[in-house]
Amino acid sequence: EERGSSFLSGAGGAPPAIRTGSWATEQPKRRQYVPPCNHVCPAGNDVQGFLKALADERVDQALGILLETTPLPSVCGRVCPGFCMMQCNRSEMEGPVNVRALERYVGDHGKAALEKAASRPERIAIIGGGPAGLSGAYQLARLGYRVTIFEAGAELGGLMRTGIPTYRLPREALDRDIERVLALGVETVF
Repeated sequence: EERGSSFLSGAGGAPPAIRTGSWATEQPKRRQYVPPCNHVCPAGNDVQGFLKALADERVDQALGILLETTPLPSVCGRVCPGFCMMQCNRSEMEGPVNVRALERYVGDHGKAALEKAASRPERIAIIGGGPAGLSGAYQLARLGYRVTIFEAGAELGGLMRTGIPTYRLPREALDRDIERVLALGVETVF
């Protein structure tokens, strides 16, 4: 019994020595890293967020998440090179999540009410209704600016309409995404 009490209290009543090193008294620190799929997305999409909403069968919410960063989810789901899929953590197990197909589905089937900030008095002119012009108009309109797109062609879409074949990007999908932009009050001059 004498041996046991001295063992627990250490030599001369001092606390026992820590045999695992000084790190044993450190507290774990939690770090939040951006998932690889989100990190590499050029559009800045919340890939995991929209996939979670879709897994919970909330297609409209998934579309709302995508529309926070991209006005063209139906287009993106068809023509994006899929950097998110190249960096997918699931690649080592059963293969990457087919984010493009899921984004395409959400863009084609989801309904989302777009929120707009209070109207501002400034007017913005955008030259060209291609992907950059449409994206700029979309983001500015959501911030409350009055936006007009000046387009030299007969239709909006630019190279998405004239450079991508219809088997790769059906015109209905492109028109649906463009309609979302115009629904924010964006005007057009041809």
